[in-house]
Amino acid sequence: TAVAKQETEECFRSMLDQAKERAMCVPGGACGNMGSCGACVGAGIYISVYTGANPMSGKIWSWANEITGKCLQSLAQYSGPRCCKRAIFVVIKETVPYANEKLQVELKFNENQICNFYDQNNECKRKNCPFYSTEV
Repeated sequence: TAVAKQETEECFRSMLDQAKERAMCVPGGACGNMGSCGACVGAGIYISVYTGANPMSGKIWSWANEITGKCLQSLAQYSGPRCCKRAIFVVIKETVPYANEKLQVELKFNENQICNFYDQNNECKRKNCPFYSTEV
C-alpha cells in the first residue's frame, strides 16, 4: 500500500541520516593515522544502524564489530598507499555476503567490478589493484 511504502521510505531515510551522522565522526586519513579505514568502519555503521545495535546490544553488537574486522583483514591484503575507491570495493565485496547471511537480505555485488577512477589517483597501484583494468 502507499502508506506502507511511505513508512518504509521514511525508515530508510532515517537510517541513512543515522549512518551519515555516525560516519561524519570518522576522520579522513583514519586508515593510515588510526589504523582503521573509514570504509571498513562504514560497514560496521551499516550493520549497526540496520540492526539497531548500540553499545549495550548482545549478538548484533558483535556483528557490527565482526564485519568491521573482516573488512580490515580483507583490505590489509593490499599495501598502501591508500585508495578510497579500492577500499570501498573491497568492503562492499566483503559486506554483501555477510549482510545477506546475517540480515537475511538479498544484496548483490558485481564480482567483475572495474574501477574507472585510476586516472584521478596519482598513487593508483594499477596492475597491482584487483579492480584495475585497461579495458574500461
